[in-house]
This record gives sequence, structure tokens and C-alpha cells, in this order.
Amino acid sequence: MDVTHKACEVAAREGDSEQYYADNRDFHEAIYRASRNSFLADLAFALRKRLSAYRRIQLRARNSLLQSLQEHAGILKAIRAGDEQLAASRLHDHVLVQGERFSDTVLGLAGDRRSASAGSRSGTAKQGALPQAEDRRR
Repeated sequence: MDVTHKACEVAAREGDSEQYYADNRDFHEAIYRASRNSFLADLAFALRKRLSAYRRIQLRARNSLLQSLQEHAGILKAIRAGDEQLAASRLHDHVLVQGERFSDTVLGLAGDRRSASAGSRSGTAKQGALPQAEDRRR
């Protein structure tokens, strides 16, 4: 976990969201393995795979790399100290915060898509915006 966290630090410092995404994945996987709970680890792997495209976008948001890194540091500190309750609390908080950010990201994408659709109907579509399905049939 220490090695993967250090790699996350380097990527965050450089503002490299793609590298951070890969290192972040490795950090999370190290925690899953350390938990020795194969059921939860399998669920986490499946969920990560399903959400990966959105997570990449989410990590490009302003300050998201540093926020994620700070949360990871707190989790790692609690794990190193052997404080299971604190580690569980910090993991829980991390999941909630990231879940909220994920929801905001998805809602933002949906809003962008609705705006593009409305613009195409009024002749003011954003350049490069994808048309809605009904617009493509015309």
C-alpha cells in the first residue's frame, strides 16, 4: 500500500490524472487484498470495472486528485496504526465523498447532453456535442 500511495502522490503532484487513475486502482486493490474478504473484493472489482469510464472523467475535476490523495493518506495512517475503527470510518467517508463526486459527475454529463440536445433543436448546438438518438435518425 505504501508503494502505491507514493505513486499516487507523484501522479497527483504532476497533475497526471491518467497515471493517478492507474496508481489509485493499484492502491485500492492493495486494500481489497489486505482486507482478506474475497466477497467484498470481488464486488469492488466488478463495480470499479463498471464505473471506470466515469471515474476517469471524475479525476479530471479541479482538486480531485489532491482530495483523493488526502483521503488515502488518512486511511493508510489508520491502517498502519492498527486502528480498525478509524480505518473503517475513513474508508466509509472516502466511499461517501467519492460517491457524491461520482453522482455530481454523472449529473453534469447528463446536463451537458440535455443542453446539447436543446441547442441542436434550436440551431445552437455546442460544437462537438453528440446529438441525441432521435436527432441522429433525421
